[in-house]
Amino acid sequence: MTAGLGHVARIWNARTGTLVHPLVGHSSGITDAEFSASDRQIVTASTDESARVWDARTADLVGVLTGQQNFVLRAIFSPDGQWVATTSRDRVARIFEPIGTLRVTLVGHRDSVTDVAFNSDGTSIATASADGTARLWDPRVQPDLDFLGHQPGNVAVAAVAFTQDGRRVVSAGQNGTVRVWRVGEPGHALATLKPHGRVTAVAISGDGRRSATGAPDGSVQLREVSDGRSVAVIRNGKAARALALSFDGRRLAVVGTNGSTHMWDVDAGKSLGTVGNQVLTASFSVDGGRLVTGGSDAIARVWDVKSRKPITPPLAGHRDLITSASFSHDGRYVVTTSRDHEARIWDAQTGRLLLPPLAGSYAQINSAAFSYDDRWVVTAGPAATGIWDMETGRRLIAVNGRDHPLTAVALSPHGWRIAAGGHTGSVRTYDCRLCGNIDDLVSLARQRLANLRH
Repeated sequence: MTAGLGHVARIWNARTGTLVHPLVGHSSGITDAEFSASDRQIVTASTDESARVWDARTADLVGVLTGQQNFVLRAIFSPDGQWVATTSRDRVARIFEPIGTLRVTLVGHRDSVTDVAFNSDGTSIATASADGTARLWDPRVQPDLDFLGHQPGNVAVAAVAFTQDGRRVVSAGQNGTVRVWRVGEPGHALATLKPHGRVTAVAISGDGRRSATGAPDGSVQLREVSDGRSVAVIRNGKAARALALSFDGRRLAVVGTNGSTHMWDVDAGKSLGTVGNQVLTASFSVDGGRLVTGGSDAIARVWDVKSRKPITPPLAGHRDLITSASFSHDGRYVVTTSRDHEARIWDAQTGRLLLPPLAGSYAQINSAAFSYDDRWVVTAGPAATGIWDMETGRRLIAVNGRDHPLTAVALSPHGWRIAAGGHTGSVRTYDCRLCGNIDDLVSLARQRLANLRH
Protein backbone atom coordinates (compact mmCIF):
# COMPACT_ATOMS: atom_id res chain seq x y z
CA MET A 1 0.00 0.00 0.00
CA THR A 2 1.23 3.50 -0.81
CA ALA A 3 0.03 6.95 0.20
CA GLY A 4 1.45 10.44 0.35
CA LEU A 5 0.85 14.08 -0.45
CA GLY A 6 -1.85 13.16 -2.94
CA HIS A 7 -5.43 12.55 -1.91
CA VAL A 8 -5.44 8.86 -2.91
CA ALA A 9 -3.97 5.76 -1.25
CA ARG A 10 -3.32 2.72 -3.41
CA ILE A 11 -3.30 -1.02 -2.75
CA TRP A 12 -0.83 -3.00 -4.85
CA ASN A 13 -0.24 -6.67 -5.50
CA ALA A 14 3.10 -7.26 -3.82
CA ARG A 15 4.03 -10.10 -6.18
CA THR A 16 3.11 -8.59 -9.53
CA GLY A 17 3.36 -4.88 -8.77
CA THR A 18 -0.05 -4.23 -10.29
CA LEU A 19 -2.60 -1.82 -8.83
CA VAL A 20 -5.42 -3.61 -7.00
CA HIS A 21 -7.52 -0.68 -5.74
CA PRO A 22 -7.25 3.09 -5.34
CA LEU A 23 -8.76 4.42 -2.07
CA VAL A 24 -10.48 7.66 -3.06
CA GLY A 25 -12.20 9.94 -0.55
CA HIS A 26 -9.77 12.23 1.27
CA SER A 27 -9.72 15.87 0.22
CA SER A 28 -6.13 16.53 1.25
CA GLY A 29 -2.78 14.81 1.70
CA ILE A 30 -2.57 11.40 3.41
CA THR A 31 -0.23 11.27 6.40
CA ASP A 32 -0.53 7.59 7.40
CA ALA A 33 -1.97 4.30 6.14
CA GLU A 34 -2.10 1.00 8.05
CA PHE A 35 -3.56 -2.50 7.64
CA SER A 36 -5.47 -4.18 10.45
CA ALA A 37 -3.84 -7.31 11.92
CA SER A 38 -6.21 -9.48 9.88
CA ASP A 39 -5.42 -7.52 6.66
CA ARG A 40 -9.16 -7.15 6.13
CA GLN A 41 -9.31 -3.40 6.71
CA ILE A 42 -7.14 -0.34 6.08
CA VAL A 43 -7.13 2.97 7.90
CA THR A 44 -5.82 6.19 6.36
CA ALA A 45 -5.11 9.51 8.11
CA SER A 46 -5.15 12.86 6.38
CA THR A 47 -4.49 16.56 6.66
CA ASP A 48 -8.21 17.01 5.87
CA GLU A 49 -8.75 16.42 9.65
CA SER A 50 -10.25 12.97 9.20
CA ALA A 51 -9.29 9.30 9.11
CA ARG A 52 -11.04 6.73 6.97
CA VAL A 53 -11.45 2.98 7.32
CA TRP A 54 -11.68 0.88 4.15
CA ASP A 55 -12.45 -2.71 3.23
CA ALA A 56 -9.09 -3.97 1.92
CA ARG A 57 -10.65 -6.43 -0.52
CA THR A 58 -13.32 -4.21 -2.10
CA ALA A 59 -12.02 -0.67 -1.35
CA ASP A 60 -15.48 0.14 0.04
CA LEU A 61 -15.57 2.84 2.72
CA VAL A 62 -16.32 1.38 6.16
CA GLY A 63 -16.32 4.56 8.23
CA VAL A 64 -15.18 8.18 8.43
CA LEU A 65 -13.50 9.17 11.70
CA THR A 66 -14.15 12.86 12.34
CA GLY A 67 -13.90 15.31 15.24
CA GLN A 68 -10.25 16.26 14.98
CA GLN A 69 -9.58 19.98 14.94
CA ASN A 70 -6.32 19.79 12.97
CA PHE A 71 -4.26 17.41 10.82
CA VAL A 72 -4.54 13.71 11.70
CA LEU A 73 -0.97 12.45 12.00
CA ARG A 74 -1.34 8.74 12.82
CA ALA A 75 -4.09 6.12 12.67
CA ILE A 76 -3.72 2.49 13.80
CA PHE A 77 -5.91 -0.51 14.61
CA SER A 78 -6.01 -2.27 17.96
CA PRO A 79 -4.63 -5.84 17.80
CA ASP A 80 -8.14 -7.32 17.56
CA GLY A 81 -9.27 -4.75 14.98
CA GLN A 82 -12.18 -3.54 17.10
CA TRP A 83 -10.79 -0.03 17.64
CA VAL A 84 -8.89 2.63 15.74
CA ALA A 85 -6.63 5.12 17.50
CA THR A 86 -5.80 8.47 15.90
CA THR A 87 -3.42 11.27 16.83
CA SER A 88 -3.66 14.88 15.78
CA ARG A 89 -1.98 18.23 15.84
CA ASP A 90 -4.92 19.38 18.01
CA ARG A 91 -3.11 17.76 21.01
CA VAL A 92 -5.60 14.91 21.42
CA ALA A 93 -5.61 11.17 20.72
CA ARG A 94 -8.95 9.52 20.05
CA ILE A 95 -10.33 6.00 20.02
CA PHE A 96 -13.00 5.14 17.43
CA GLU A 97 -14.99 2.17 16.31
CA PRO A 98 -14.06 1.38 12.67
CA ILE A 99 -17.50 2.57 11.52
CA GLY A 100 -16.63 6.07 12.81
CA THR A 101 -18.21 6.20 16.28
CA LEU A 102 -16.00 8.13 18.71
CA ARG A 103 -15.53 6.23 21.96
CA VAL A 104 -12.77 7.95 23.95
CA THR A 105 -10.84 11.23 23.85
CA LEU A 106 -7.40 11.19 25.47
CA VAL A 107 -6.76 14.77 26.58
CA GLY A 108 -3.63 15.96 28.38
CA HIS A 109 -0.79 16.60 25.97
CA ARG A 110 0.19 20.23 25.41
CA ASP A 111 1.40 19.89 21.83
CA SER A 112 0.76 17.72 18.78
CA VAL A 113 0.30 14.02 19.52
CA THR A 114 2.75 12.44 17.09
CA ASP A 115 2.47 8.70 17.67
CA VAL A 116 0.28 6.06 19.30
CA ALA A 117 0.53 2.35 20.06
CA PHE A 118 -1.66 -0.34 21.65
CA ASN A 119 -0.23 -2.99 23.95
CA SER A 120 -0.55 -6.63 22.85
CA ASP A 121 -4.05 -7.18 24.28
CA GLY A 122 -5.39 -3.72 23.42
CA THR A 123 -6.11 -2.71 27.01
CA SER A 124 -3.52 0.09 27.22
CA ILE A 125 -2.46 2.84 24.86
CA ALA A 126 0.80 4.78 24.73
CA THR A 127 1.03 8.20 23.11
CA ALA A 128 4.01 10.39 22.26
CA SER A 129 3.85 14.14 21.81
CA ALA A 130 5.84 17.09 20.56
CA ASP A 131 5.57 18.43 24.11
CA GLY A 132 8.39 16.01 24.99
CA THR A 133 6.28 13.55 26.98
CA ALA A 134 4.89 10.07 26.51
CA ARG A 135 1.72 8.97 28.30
CA LEU A 136 0.14 5.63 29.11
CA TRP A 137 -3.66 5.45 29.09
CA ASP A 138 -6.37 2.99 30.04
CA PRO A 139 -9.12 3.79 27.53
CA ARG A 140 -11.66 1.68 29.40
CA VAL A 141 -12.03 4.09 32.33
CA GLN A 142 -13.64 6.97 30.40
CA PRO A 143 -17.43 6.63 30.63
CA ASP A 144 -20.11 8.18 28.42
CA LEU A 145 -22.83 10.67 29.21
CA ASP A 146 -26.20 8.88 29.02
CA PHE A 147 -28.75 10.14 26.50
CA LEU A 148 -31.78 11.84 28.06
CA GLY A 149 -33.42 13.78 25.25
CA HIS A 150 -33.06 16.07 22.27
CA GLN A 151 -34.01 19.64 21.51
CA PRO A 152 -36.29 19.89 18.47
CA GLY A 153 -34.68 21.06 15.27
CA ASN A 154 -31.21 19.84 16.28
CA VAL A 155 -30.33 23.31 17.58
CA ALA A 156 -27.57 23.78 20.12
CA VAL A 157 -28.45 23.64 23.80
CA ALA A 158 -27.98 27.10 25.32
CA ALA A 159 -28.69 26.22 28.97
CA VAL A 160 -29.48 23.31 31.28
CA ALA A 161 -30.65 23.24 34.91
CA PHE A 162 -31.95 20.74 37.44
CA THR A 163 -35.16 21.23 39.37
CA GLN A 164 -34.66 21.42 43.13
CA ASP A 165 -35.72 17.84 43.73
CA GLY A 166 -33.02 16.71 41.29
CA ARG A 167 -35.50 14.52 39.44
CA ARG A 168 -35.94 16.64 36.33
CA VAL A 169 -33.68 18.47 33.90
CA VAL A 170 -34.74 21.65 32.12
CA SER A 171 -33.01 22.41 28.81
CA ALA A 172 -33.27 25.39 26.48
CA GLY A 173 -32.29 25.44 22.83
CA GLN A 174 -30.85 28.47 21.12
CA ASN A 175 -34.16 28.85 19.28
CA GLY A 176 -35.89 29.44 22.64
CA THR A 177 -37.66 26.09 22.97
CA VAL A 178 -37.59 24.85 26.58
CA ARG A 179 -38.04 21.20 27.45
CA VAL A 180 -38.42 19.32 30.74
CA TRP A 181 -37.06 15.78 31.13
CA ARG A 182 -37.40 13.24 33.90
CA VAL A 183 -34.03 11.80 34.88
CA GLY A 184 -33.83 8.11 34.02
CA GLU A 185 -36.61 8.25 31.43
CA PRO A 186 -34.83 9.06 28.15
CA GLY A 187 -36.52 10.15 24.98
CA HIS A 188 -39.75 11.57 26.41
CA ALA A 189 -40.15 15.26 27.25
CA LEU A 190 -42.55 15.92 30.11
CA ALA A 191 -43.24 19.42 28.80
CA THR A 192 -42.26 21.67 25.90
CA LEU A 193 -42.48 25.47 25.94
CA LYS A 194 -42.20 27.09 22.54
CA PRO A 195 -41.37 30.79 22.08
CA HIS A 196 -43.88 33.14 20.50
CA GLY A 197 -41.50 34.27 17.78
CA ARG A 198 -37.87 34.55 16.77
CA VAL A 199 -35.43 34.49 19.69
CA THR A 200 -32.02 36.14 20.10
CA ALA A 201 -31.14 34.71 23.53
CA VAL A 202 -32.50 32.32 26.16
CA ALA A 203 -31.84 31.53 29.84
CA ILE A 204 -33.10 29.27 32.64
CA SER A 205 -33.09 30.13 36.34
CA GLY A 206 -30.80 28.04 38.53
CA ASP A 207 -33.73 26.32 40.25
CA GLY A 208 -35.22 25.35 36.87
CA ARG A 209 -38.50 27.17 37.53
CA ARG A 210 -38.36 30.11 35.15
CA SER A 211 -37.20 30.70 31.58
CA ALA A 212 -36.43 33.90 29.72
CA THR A 213 -36.38 34.48 25.97
CA GLY A 214 -35.25 37.64 24.21
CA ALA A 215 -36.94 38.91 21.05
CA PRO A 216 -35.40 41.01 18.24
CA ASP A 217 -37.39 44.08 19.39
CA GLY A 218 -35.56 44.00 22.75
CA SER A 219 -38.40 42.56 24.80
CA VAL A 220 -37.73 39.65 27.15
CA GLN A 221 -40.51 37.27 28.11
CA LEU A 222 -40.30 35.37 31.39
CA ARG A 223 -42.40 32.25 31.94
CA GLU A 224 -42.99 29.58 34.53
CA VAL A 225 -41.50 26.35 33.22
CA SER A 226 -44.09 24.19 34.96
CA ASP A 227 -47.12 25.51 33.07
CA GLY A 228 -45.81 28.06 30.55
CA ARG A 229 -47.58 30.92 32.33
CA SER A 230 -46.18 34.37 31.53
CA VAL A 231 -44.57 36.00 34.56
CA ALA A 232 -43.46 39.29 33.02
CA VAL A 233 -42.39 40.99 29.82
CA ILE A 234 -39.36 43.25 30.22
CA ARG A 235 -39.03 46.03 27.66
CA ASN A 236 -35.28 46.30 27.45
CA GLY A 237 -35.19 48.44 24.31
CA LYS A 238 -32.24 46.68 22.69
CA ALA A 239 -31.98 43.12 21.42
CA ALA A 240 -30.19 40.73 23.74
CA ARG A 241 -26.97 38.96 22.85
CA ALA A 242 -27.24 36.88 26.04
CA LEU A 243 -29.51 36.57 29.07
CA ALA A 244 -28.97 35.53 32.68
CA LEU A 245 -31.53 34.81 35.41
CA SER A 246 -30.78 34.74 39.11
CA PHE A 247 -31.14 31.40 40.89
CA ASP A 248 -34.75 32.14 41.87
CA GLY A 249 -35.58 33.84 38.56
CA ARG A 250 -36.38 37.19 40.17
CA ARG A 251 -33.53 39.13 38.63
CA LEU A 252 -32.60 39.34 34.99
CA ALA A 253 -29.45 40.49 33.21
CA VAL A 254 -29.68 41.42 29.55
CA VAL A 255 -26.38 41.52 27.67
CA GLY A 256 -26.92 43.84 24.74
CA THR A 257 -25.31 43.74 21.34
CA ASN A 258 -23.46 46.91 22.33
CA GLY A 259 -21.67 44.99 25.10
CA SER A 260 -23.40 46.59 28.10
CA THR A 261 -25.45 44.61 30.64
CA HIS A 262 -28.83 45.88 31.83
CA MET A 263 -30.09 44.44 35.15
CA TRP A 264 -33.77 44.15 36.07
CA ASP A 265 -35.99 43.30 39.03
CA VAL A 266 -38.41 40.92 37.29
CA ASP A 267 -41.30 40.97 39.75
CA ALA A 268 -41.31 44.76 40.00
CA GLY A 269 -40.48 45.32 36.32
CA LYS A 270 -37.88 47.81 37.52
CA SER A 271 -34.51 48.63 36.00
CA LEU A 272 -31.55 48.10 38.34
CA GLY A 273 -29.11 49.90 36.06
CA THR A 274 -26.42 49.07 33.55
CA VAL A 275 -22.86 47.79 34.01
CA GLY A 276 -19.91 46.83 31.86
CA ASN A 277 -18.85 47.03 28.25
CA GLN A 278 -17.58 44.42 25.80
CA VAL A 279 -19.66 41.90 27.78
CA LEU A 280 -20.51 38.54 26.17
CA THR A 281 -21.81 36.55 29.14
CA ALA A 282 -23.12 37.16 32.66
CA SER A 283 -24.32 35.30 35.76
CA PHE A 284 -25.79 36.21 39.16
CA SER A 285 -24.64 34.97 42.54
CA VAL A 286 -27.16 32.68 44.24
CA ASP A 287 -28.46 35.54 46.44
CA GLY A 288 -28.78 37.82 43.41
CA GLY A 289 -26.64 40.52 45.01
CA ARG A 290 -23.68 40.24 42.66
CA LEU A 291 -23.19 39.82 38.94
CA VAL A 292 -20.13 38.44 37.17
CA THR A 293 -19.57 39.37 33.54
CA GLY A 294 -17.13 38.03 30.97
CA GLY A 295 -16.05 39.93 27.93
CA SER A 296 -14.51 39.91 24.49
CA ASP A 297 -11.50 41.59 26.12
CA ALA A 298 -10.74 38.27 27.93
CA ILE A 299 -11.53 39.88 31.31
CA ALA A 300 -14.23 39.00 33.86
CA ARG A 301 -15.57 41.48 36.38
CA VAL A 302 -17.57 41.09 39.60
CA TRP A 303 -20.21 43.79 40.22
CA ASP A 304 -22.37 44.79 43.16
CA VAL A 305 -25.90 44.85 41.76
CA LYS A 306 -27.17 47.58 44.08
CA SER A 307 -24.31 50.07 43.61
CA ARG A 308 -23.36 48.92 40.07
CA LYS A 309 -19.70 49.19 41.08
CA PRO A 310 -16.93 46.59 40.71
CA ILE A 311 -16.25 44.58 43.86
CA THR A 312 -12.89 43.13 42.83
CA PRO A 313 -10.07 44.09 40.50
CA PRO A 314 -10.57 42.77 36.95
CA LEU A 315 -10.21 38.99 36.69
CA ALA A 316 -7.47 39.07 34.07
CA GLY A 317 -5.48 36.11 32.80
CA HIS A 318 -7.37 34.49 29.95
CA ARG A 319 -5.80 34.87 26.51
CA ASP A 320 -9.01 34.99 24.48
CA LEU A 321 -12.66 35.95 24.90
CA ILE A 322 -14.62 34.55 27.83
CA THR A 323 -17.40 32.08 27.04
CA SER A 324 -18.95 31.76 30.51
CA ALA A 325 -18.61 33.01 34.09
CA SER A 326 -20.47 31.80 37.18
CA PHE A 327 -20.39 31.88 40.98
CA SER A 328 -20.03 28.96 43.38
CA HIS A 329 -23.12 28.26 45.48
CA ASP A 330 -21.62 29.84 48.61
CA GLY A 331 -20.55 32.88 46.57
CA ARG A 332 -16.86 32.57 47.49
CA TYR A 333 -15.58 31.59 44.05
CA VAL A 334 -16.02 32.38 40.38
CA VAL A 335 -15.22 30.03 37.52
CA THR A 336 -14.60 31.40 34.02
CA THR A 337 -14.20 29.54 30.74
CA SER A 338 -12.64 30.81 27.57
CA ARG A 339 -11.87 30.32 23.92
CA ASP A 340 -8.24 29.96 25.05
CA HIS A 341 -9.09 26.30 25.96
CA GLU A 342 -8.88 26.92 29.73
CA ALA A 343 -11.09 27.37 32.79
CA ARG A 344 -9.95 29.47 35.75
CA ILE A 345 -11.13 29.67 39.35
CA TRP A 346 -11.00 33.00 41.18
CA ASP A 347 -11.61 34.37 44.66
CA ALA A 348 -14.89 36.30 44.31
CA GLN A 349 -13.91 38.73 47.09
CA THR A 350 -10.32 39.59 46.09
CA GLY A 351 -10.17 38.67 42.39
CA ARG A 352 -7.14 36.47 43.04
CA LEU A 353 -6.56 33.39 40.89
CA LEU A 354 -6.84 30.42 43.27
CA LEU A 355 -5.55 27.51 41.19
CA PRO A 356 -3.47 26.97 38.07
CA PRO A 357 -5.68 27.07 34.95
CA LEU A 358 -7.80 23.96 34.37
CA ALA A 359 -6.08 23.13 31.09
CA GLY A 360 -5.74 20.23 28.69
CA SER A 361 -8.67 20.88 26.36
CA TYR A 362 -7.96 20.96 22.63
CA ALA A 363 -10.57 23.66 21.89
CA GLN A 364 -12.66 26.25 23.67
CA ILE A 365 -14.55 25.42 26.87
CA ASN A 366 -18.11 26.72 26.66
CA SER A 367 -19.49 26.38 30.18
CA ALA A 368 -18.66 25.41 33.77
CA ALA A 369 -20.57 24.86 37.00
CA PHE A 370 -19.83 24.15 40.65
CA SER A 371 -21.24 21.22 42.58
CA TYR A 372 -23.70 22.20 45.30
CA ASP A 373 -21.10 21.59 48.02
CA ASP A 374 -18.51 23.52 45.92
CA ARG A 375 -16.04 20.62 46.08
CA TRP A 376 -16.02 20.06 42.34
CA VAL A 377 -16.12 22.04 39.12
CA VAL A 378 -17.53 20.53 35.94
CA THR A 379 -16.53 21.94 32.56
CA ALA A 380 -18.26 21.51 29.20
CA GLY A 381 -15.38 21.09 26.80
CA PRO A 382 -15.28 20.35 23.10
CA ALA A 383 -15.82 16.60 23.49
CA ALA A 384 -16.13 15.74 27.18
CA THR A 385 -17.20 17.03 30.56
CA GLY A 386 -14.25 17.36 32.89
CA ILE A 387 -14.77 16.93 36.65
CA TRP A 388 -12.14 18.87 38.61
CA ASP A 389 -11.14 18.81 42.29
CA MET A 390 -11.45 22.29 43.82
CA GLU A 391 -8.66 21.64 46.34
CA THR A 392 -5.99 20.43 43.92
CA GLY A 393 -7.15 21.63 40.51
CA ARG A 394 -6.71 18.09 39.20
CA ARG A 395 -9.19 16.45 36.89
CA LEU A 396 -10.88 13.46 38.52
CA ILE A 397 -12.45 12.09 35.38
CA ALA A 398 -13.50 12.99 31.84
CA VAL A 399 -16.89 11.83 30.59
CA ASN A 400 -17.45 11.48 26.85
CA GLY A 401 -20.04 13.96 25.65
CA ARG A 402 -21.05 12.18 22.43
CA ASP A 403 -22.06 15.58 21.02
CA HIS A 404 -19.33 17.93 19.86
CA PRO A 405 -18.89 20.51 21.14
CA LEU A 406 -20.65 20.51 24.49
CA THR A 407 -22.34 23.86 25.11
CA ALA A 408 -23.90 23.83 28.61
CA VAL A 409 -23.52 21.98 31.91
CA ALA A 410 -25.23 21.82 35.33
CA LEU A 411 -25.07 19.70 38.49
CA SER A 412 -27.91 18.28 40.54
CA PRO A 413 -28.65 19.66 44.03
CA HIS A 414 -28.87 16.03 45.22
CA GLY A 415 -26.22 13.39 44.63
CA TRP A 416 -23.59 13.83 41.94
CA ARG A 417 -25.51 13.85 38.69
CA ILE A 418 -24.32 15.99 35.78
CA ALA A 419 -26.49 17.30 32.95
CA ALA A 420 -24.90 18.55 29.74
CA GLY A 421 -26.16 19.85 26.42
CA GLY A 422 -24.45 19.79 23.06
CA HIS A 423 -24.16 21.51 19.71
CA THR A 424 -26.62 19.22 17.94
CA GLY A 425 -29.27 19.53 20.65
CA SER A 426 -28.72 16.40 22.73
CA VAL A 427 -29.22 16.47 26.50
CA ARG A 428 -27.26 13.87 28.47
CA THR A 429 -26.60 12.96 32.10
CA TYR A 430 -23.95 11.15 34.13
CA ASP A 431 -24.02 10.02 37.76
CA CYS A 432 -20.52 10.65 39.15
CA ARG A 433 -20.43 8.24 42.06
CA LEU A 434 -16.71 8.93 42.54
CA CYS A 435 -17.58 12.54 43.46
CA GLY A 436 -19.21 11.67 46.78
CA ASN A 437 -17.91 12.03 50.33
CA ILE A 438 -16.03 9.30 52.19
CA ASP A 439 -19.21 7.49 53.21
CA ASP A 440 -20.40 7.45 49.59
CA LEU A 441 -17.05 6.08 48.41
CA VAL A 442 -16.99 3.36 51.08
CA SER A 443 -20.51 2.33 50.06
CA LEU A 444 -19.48 2.25 46.40
CA ALA A 445 -16.39 0.15 47.22
CA ARG A 446 -18.53 -2.36 49.14
CA GLN A 447 -20.96 -2.64 46.24
CA ARG A 448 -18.14 -3.31 43.80
CA LEU A 449 -16.58 -5.92 46.09
CA ALA A 450 -19.96 -7.63 46.40
CA ASN A 451 -20.30 -7.68 42.60
CA LEU A 452 -16.84 -9.22 42.27
CA ARG A 453 -17.75 -11.99 44.72
CA HIS A 454 -20.78 -12.87 42.66
